[in-house]
Amino acid sequence: MVKKAVTNNLINSKLKITMSLFFMTVFLMMIFIPATSKAETKFYLNNAAADVTPGIKDTTWDDITTYDSIKMSTTKSGTVTSNTGVDEDAGANPWDVLNLQLVSDPVTAQTIDGTVNIMIGVDESNGQMNGYFHAHMYVVQSDGTSIRGILLNNYAESSTEWNVADDGQTFDGGDQTLSSVSAQDNDRIVVEIGFVARNTKTTAYNGVMWYGGTGSDLTDGGDGTSLPGFVEFADYITFMQVTGSFQKVSDTAGSFTAVLDDQDNIGRALADIGDLDGDGIRDLITGVIGDDDGGSARGAAYVLFMKTDGTVSSFQKISDTVGSFTAVLDDSDKFGNALAEIGDLDGDGIQEIAVAAYQDGDGGFEYGAVYVLFMQTDGSVNSFQKISDTAGEFTATFNTSDFFGVSVEGIGDLNGDGINDIAVGAFQDDDGGQDRGALYVLFLKSTGVVNSFQKISDTVGSFTASLDNFNYFGSSITHINDLDGDGIADLAVGAYGDADGGTDRGAVFVLFMNTDGTVSSFQKISDTDGSFVAVLDDSDFFGRSIVNAGDVDGDGAIELLVGASSDDDGGTDRGAAYLLYLNTSGTVSAYKKISNTEGGFTAVLDNSDNFGISVAALKDANEDGVLDVAVGAYLDDDGASGRGAFYSIYLNSTFSVGALTINSHPSVANNLTEVKSNFTLTITTDGTIPVNGDIDIIFPVGFNLANVGSGDVSEVDSDGGTLTTSINVLRMTINVGSQINPGTELDLTISNVGNPSVAQTTSTFLIQTQNASDGLIDEGVGNGITIINSFNSFQKISDTEGSFTAILDNADYFGYSVANIGDLDGDGIIDLASGAVFDSDGGTNRGAVFVLFMNTDGTVNSFQKISDTAGSFTAVLDNSDKLGWSVASLGDVNGDSIQDLAVGTIEDDDGSTNRGAVYVLFMKTNGTVNSFQKISDTAGDFTAVIDDGDSIGWYVEGLGDLNGDAIGDLAIGVRQDDDGGGDRGAVYITFLNTDGQVKSFQKISDTAGGFTATLDNNDYIGDSVNVLNDLNGDGIPELVVGTSGDDDGGVGSDIGAVYILFMNTDGTVQSFQKISHTEGNFSENLEQWDVLGRSVASLGDLDGNGAYDSNTHHHTSL
Repeated sequence: MVKKAVTNNLINSKLKITMSLFFMTVFLMMIFIPATSKAETKFYLNNAAADVTPGIKDTTWDDITTYDSIKMSTTKSGTVTSNTGVDEDAGANPWDVLNLQLVSDPVTAQTIDGTVNIMIGVDESNGQMNGYFHAHMYVVQSDGTSIRGILLNNYAESSTEWNVADDGQTFDGGDQTLSSVSAQDNDRIVVEIGFVARNTKTTAYNGVMWYGGTGSDLTDGGDGTSLPGFVEFADYITFMQVTGSFQKVSDTAGSFTAVLDDQDNIGRALADIGDLDGDGIRDLITGVIGDDDGGSARGAAYVLFMKTDGTVSSFQKISDTVGSFTAVLDDSDKFGNALAEIGDLDGDGIQEIAVAAYQDGDGGFEYGAVYVLFMQTDGSVNSFQKISDTAGEFTATFNTSDFFGVSVEGIGDLNGDGINDIAVGAFQDDDGGQDRGALYVLFLKSTGVVNSFQKISDTVGSFTASLDNFNYFGSSITHINDLDGDGIADLAVGAYGDADGGTDRGAVFVLFMNTDGTVSSFQKISDTDGSFVAVLDDSDFFGRSIVNAGDVDGDGAIELLVGASSDDDGGTDRGAAYLLYLNTSGTVSAYKKISNTEGGFTAVLDNSDNFGISVAALKDANEDGVLDVAVGAYLDDDGASGRGAFYSIYLNSTFSVGALTINSHPSVANNLTEVKSNFTLTITTDGTIPVNGDIDIIFPVGFNLANVGSGDVSEVDSDGGTLTTSINVLRMTINVGSQINPGTELDLTISNVGNPSVAQTTSTFLIQTQNASDGLIDEGVGNGITIINSFNSFQKISDTEGSFTAILDNADYFGYSVANIGDLDGDGIIDLASGAVFDSDGGTNRGAVFVLFMNTDGTVNSFQKISDTAGSFTAVLDNSDKLGWSVASLGDVNGDSIQDLAVGTIEDDDGSTNRGAVYVLFMKTNGTVNSFQKISDTAGDFTAVIDDGDSIGWYVEGLGDLNGDAIGDLAIGVRQDDDGGGDRGAVYITFLNTDGQVKSFQKISDTAGGFTATLDNNDYIGDSVNVLNDLNGDGIPELVVGTSGDDDGGVGSDIGAVYILFMNTDGTVQSFQKISHTEGNFSENLEQWDVLGRSVASLGDLDGNGAYDSNTHHHTSL
């Protein structure tokens, strides 16, 4: 299979495809993208040295002592330069001298054939020389040494002699026919050109070959100052162009309206922080180390709320004077030099951010520090914890200018204690020698202080690599998931001063980790190691930054984006970034460079911009189905000197684009869950698919092929013989058992393909045909599959929509909880209740519930607020009680024929701090409260043992009459209960009296209620609860319970899980079924912090199989 074929242009497709997609739940539409015809490819000869220097392949050269190895590119660059061939030896007849070796940029997998010609300026030193062109062309593999195939073998002229005057000259035989070569990704075209002298002479002469210049066609002549130089292939050749479009953010670009000063250096650090403000778009944080808020170079960070086009919607600055950050920064601390999202340590549902100040002076000069920032959704700081030589319970020993905090990264829960950990670099640590560098793995507590740590350096941490002085190991860090499949997350660490191959070229170490923070083994990637064949130059600083870019090409393995901030492509220190495709061993299978001259990156970089000083992964920022990245250029001069910038770079799809026509099919049912669908594809190809050739179908992200087997693919006329199907994530490979001739129409049917369950526009849908060696034959692609829920419409209810006339204030969080409460007012229309947990009626964050009397169109007819001051609710609420955190209908508990409600207040302090409470509200039909009963540590006859921080009422759910006493019962989620260990969680089944007090209860936890599952710390069972009715037919309803902190799968922390609890009537658990990343036949690919089970709901019998279905949410679907 061709895995990484990238192009920057549309190529001619020979596929004609029609497709019918039969879905039970979705409407699909794919936009037709026309094909373009192939045109010639012209390589210009540049002055720049080739970045790969292949060995000479033509053994017929008599003299190869003084040739130039230069780059040939599709863009003109450089001035005219000459190469003087070595003297033609006296008496030789003939004598072949190599002048130029021309090397192309990396090409994609394709067949290279057709014809070729050249235009190069030449002259002879003396008319007796009798010089003629001699040329040899071939394709070399990415390693620069292995030949892929010969294109033009030993071409030698005899009729058109060079002149003594400068002249632009082509092949005298005109266009030369090439032999066909099947190139693979990252191969290069090499052209060797020189002269052959065909005289017998007694005096040595030489020939001059001019290159560079501005020639445009094969008729150009010229002189020694402007002679053309190019090689023209008749067919179009596609290159490994990694980038598509980009968006710059700076003092003058990207809608960024902050006031930057000279040398602020925005873009010095970058990190993706997820969707902090909840608008569905991922946000960024960037460091501004030269900011002078409060004093000189104290530093700052900007939280950037982004738009999908890469511009800034709004921002929040965090510095010594703004952003509610109350730490004391000193001059030259350079707060913001490194940044990372580190997960939700304190369990408040908001991600924490680590921000370094690597020149902090706690304990000594430039010892360094890291701040753990507990965030608010508006980008300001709620609280913080400093980690340094004197703070955060960190007991490591620092020395002057260790620069602890030069890099920082969230690494998930490495040691399995339920709390996320971080890694911090100290790149001038002197273990083993001067400035060799070090890395600290910090095992944190939920408060952000250090529980324990493990240092990795030249002398500790079981790291057996040989570090040298000034290697600066630890200058950058990223987590790389579990690369080697041993169940433990691994790391990649930069050492930008490494001297493999030359001075300061840089390196990256892939560290395969143990759970105690020591190194199990490692793989180095450098100019001489790790199968990395790019040419690094002295002082490139490869490894200055690094990030896990995700699986860009969809082959199941991650890619790394590595900055080389002092790369000189295009000019001095303009910088570059390399996208490395990794093998599971940590070696490099392929790479793509992004710079001022490579990768299709068309931004204008200036000298000393230092593009690549920082890098970040943006997921799919522009929602085109391809992962994207951000790269900092902190010395950019937009606005004035050194204000800095960064670029959001939208990567290209990894496959070529061609013509595709797909017919759509209308939706037939509501799309609430993934349904197995049948595809019918009609394909007509112009090329021959040989025996053991393939038809590859690459599905967009969101589809699920896990249930597709060989028996699920068939062809109506048995064309292609026996079809064998294999699946690699989203790539379906159909191997054909017999040859398929050109013009054959294939009618393929594919069963059991899972379609996305969420309305969206997916990425491209690609079909390729390949030969038995995975060489590309034809391909076609459509763009923009639109999946639409089949419900007719929706109605938003907010401060400005849905006829909702209540007065909402900033940060009220209306809609935090919602419940169907039946037809409360008797008008025949279902009504709703919604919590506004931070409403401040009566005091700060006391909370409220709105009873919404609805219209049939989804708008609000009228409402009634219930709060500390409204709705006849006479309970005493305190500040931060957060009434409305959860809400549920209980049915008619007191027998007055009116629906009653249960409402959670998770920070109620009955008994002690944040133990929580639930209010049973006996309602009137107008939405006011007739009376209430509180259930807490001290009220409602609730005799359970509640501890501080249990937050009873985190979730409430009416159970119906579980125990058969004709009174509705209540399930209460207590996600931070500590039975068996910290924050494992619990659920209370409470059997009520008609007055709302607790008659009896049954706790379900790690140690109670007949629940035999193994819970771990921070699993948070009880995060959500819902009734599934009677799933197993025993007459007793089942419960579905979320555990959003479960870590099944080992791919990181807070992956989440759901438990189906088969109940007894006494509230104990009869049996259970877990659904997670590894259990319950759940085939979704979950990732760290997906928090599956954060909310759950019953869907009824959606698919008509007689069993009730359930819906759950995880963060990646938001």
